[in-house]
Amino acid sequence: MSPPVLAVTDLNVEFASRSGPVRVLRDLSFNVAPGETLALVGESGCGKSMTALAIIGLPPPRVRIVSGSITLDGQELVGANARTLSDVRGDRISMIFQDPMTALNPVFPVGEQIAEVLRAHRGLTRCQAMDRALDALKAVEIPDAEHRLRQYPHELSGGMRQRVMIAMAVACEPRLLIADEPTTALDVTVQAQVFDLLRDLRRRTGMSLILITHDMGAVAELADSAVVMYAGRAVESAPVDELLHSPRHPYTRGLIGCIPDIDTDATVALTEIPGMVPALSDIGPGCAFADRCTLARDECRTRLPPTIERDRGHAVACWNV
Repeated sequence: MSPPVLAVTDLNVEFASRSGPVRVLRDLSFNVAPGETLALVGESGCGKSMTALAIIGLPPPRVRIVSGSITLDGQELVGANARTLSDVRGDRISMIFQDPMTALNPVFPVGEQIAEVLRAHRGLTRCQAMDRALDALKAVEIPDAEHRLRQYPHELSGGMRQRVMIAMAVACEPRLLIADEPTTALDVTVQAQVFDLLRDLRRRTGMSLILITHDMGAVAELADSAVVMYAGRAVESAPVDELLHSPRHPYTRGLIGCIPDIDTDATVALTEIPGMVPALSDIGPGCAFADRCTLARDECRTRLPPTIERDRGHAVACWNV
């Protein structure tokens, strides 16, 4: 078996609040294999985007990694200096952010922005970089790429802007691409096109992909394996087929139950997960999902369940399995 492209091991991240440090990520571990798409799944506030920012070395202000390891092809990134992380970002690891309108610079044509990445990491001249930028736009199937190269972000549709972000992210042929809710605010047809594009790019380039999403439908469509996160902790991880057909954690079952099934009676009500993700500062000593879980008992509220591999490749942190 090939070594993982990315290995996250026992990662702990804290936020410095006025009342003291708050644990944002807790003992998080997962691997991403070469050519694999791994999904990080959960509601807003579960720590998915924070995980991505920790991986690329851009944690928000007052947030720091307190322990754990993040290795890219065996190279340790935790504790690496700013120059090393800058060299890695955009070259060996790239990220597509949720909102391309805010991620793209509004005062530069999109071609210039893609070319800047290539000049920074490949040492190309401006002319060479612009030629490669044009190739990148063609690779993500933007029509009339020569014209789009000179346009500004506000002149493009949401779907076009997302394709530009993907072109920028893959221009340097990264080993790992992180896509943070890449189809947010896009209509269903454009979402399908973006997923097809990511799948095709992965097939053609051999890159690995981390898909950050709250949508189990997107997980089923694109991912090979998944890590379900809740309140900064991985509560279940498994190959996608196994996870969807045999979910073990009550939270995972709740997420799957929220997906409409077009093959069932349309009058059947969707299930819902009561309540909301707790504030990280309010989490007690037990399972963070206990107050929303119909199976919770006293032990769930007083003791943190360990993560145990129940079947090969299928791990879960729950007292009730």
